[in-house]
Amino acid sequence: MNEDEKITAFRELVKSIKENSKYLSEDFNPDTELEKGKKKNIQK
Repeated sequence: MNEDEKITAFRELVKSIKENSKYLSEDFNPDTELEKGKKKNIQK
């Protein structure tokens, strides 16, 4: 992967993050959500 491809991939990543952020609440914390999910799986 050359430098131009890396830069393009990074820009696409940033764009995707911004796009996906529209669907999350302002106080969304991925670490907290991950821990909740782990606890649910353990309880099953």
